[in-house]
This record gives sequence, structure tokens and C-alpha cells, in this order.
Amino acid sequence: MAIAWDSDTNAISGTTAPTMDVLKADLDLWVMAPSGDLKSTSTSWDNSFEIVEFTASLTGTYTAEVRAYRFQGQSEYLAVAWWTGAREDY
Repeated sequence: MAIAWDSDTNAISGTTAPTMDVLKADLDLWVMAPSGDLKSTSTSWDNSFEIVEFTASLTGTYTAEVRAYRFQGQSEYLAVAWWTGAREDY
């Protein structure tokens, strides 16, 4: 499972290149098992994405939580992706 979000630049759309690129959010990704126990987390601080990889060891619904460790903006676009397949080791 992964999340990604935007950063803010000082570029004027289509006319100038950005000279700064600021992350106004530090979001963390937590995955909870059906039992309510914490299964996996990603809590990096210096990028605009979090990725967790885990094996679902219990049957049931796993819950993903996006937690704002720091949020200095008014809003933020957020993308979420997950894959339910099995990983093959070669």
C-alpha cells in the first residue's frame, strides 16, 4: 500500500521554473489488522510518499490510516494505491 501527496512550488503556471519546492505536509501511513492491532507503518519525514508492505496473516478487513504528523497547508491532494496480489520471490 502506498500514499503520495503534492508539494508547493513558487512557479507561475507555464511561465517560470520553480526555485523552491516546499512540503507543507508530513503524513504517515498506518495499517491496522482486523484485530485492531498495528500491522505496519511508514513514517518517513523528508519526502511526499509513504509505502508499507505486509502479509495479511488474519482473515478480515485491514484498515489504512493516514495520520498528519505535520500539516501547514489548508488542503492537500492525496493519492492512495494498493495491490492485493501475492509476491513471488525469485
